[in-house]
Amino acid sequence: MVKQVKNELGSIIFAIGYISDFRYYKQMMLEKEYENIQNIIGDLTTEQYESLRQMIEVEMIANAIQYCCDLGSFAVSVKNKTLAARFLSDISTLKEDRLIDIFFKPIRKGNYDLVSKYMGYHELEIEESDQHKYSLSCDRYKADITKLSEFFNHWYYLYTAYKHGLRLIPVIENNTHQKIIFMAHKDNTWRPYVVPETWWKEAIDTTIIIHEMFRKLYVPLVRKKFGDRLGFSFTSPSISAQGKTKDSYDPNKTPYLGSMNFNFPWWTHESEEPNPFY
Repeated sequence: MVKQVKNELGSIIFAIGYISDFRYYKQMMLEKEYENIQNIIGDLTTEQYESLRQMIEVEMIANAIQYCCDLGSFAVSVKNKTLAARFLSDISTLKEDRLIDIFFKPIRKGNYDLVSKYMGYHELEIEESDQHKYSLSCDRYKADITKLSEFFNHWYYLYTAYKHGLRLIPVIENNTHQKIIFMAHKDNTWRPYVVPETWWKEAIDTTIIIHEMFRKLYVPLVRKKFGDRLGFSFTSPSISAQGKTKDSYDPNKTPYLGSMNFNFPWWTHESEEPNPFY
């Protein structure tokens, strides 16, 4: 029983990285940096500021792609009815490139039954009088996932090049001032990719959609599931736990024994029951 509780608490802690608003707030910070870069970093040339802005644009795209991965991982895990028992093992074994085959593609072709499972609706009681609203919610969710899927498919190659090995060089063409990304490939060649002037705004729109999905669907659902499983309420802004490191003969590891708080500020003031309509 003790081991089981520890695993479930581990699942909750792991879930924080997915259901927190970090990537949403990060996108807001990146946008503010983009608009005010000269007030943040001084004494650079015009060309250096332009290069910095290009890299911030790439970072915004990468952040939105990661948020897509978070959402896809969460939706696949929620699809399993035993969410509270297997959440950690399910979500920690998903690979980014697999999400295309197991989430983004199937949901675009899926019927109401499949879509509702990814939304967590199979966990809720839907009244007969609410069936029309339920169907509209599924349609709206599916349409938004289609937008996210198109964004993910379009920019995933850039995300992997940026994340794995920094294989990108941003440049601006002298005559037209067109933004170009040079990307290194495995055959030791560099290829240019012309990007739209305001391509980064699509990343902000994507982030807003995902944030709303977490807020309306997944945060209330997972809070209720873990709360029911563990027998305490998540309406408070944090929980307390005792921590202790295992015995170790490694002299470089410092032993720890004490209490700690796990903060859930994004769960405060949320409704106690999941809202079944997106």
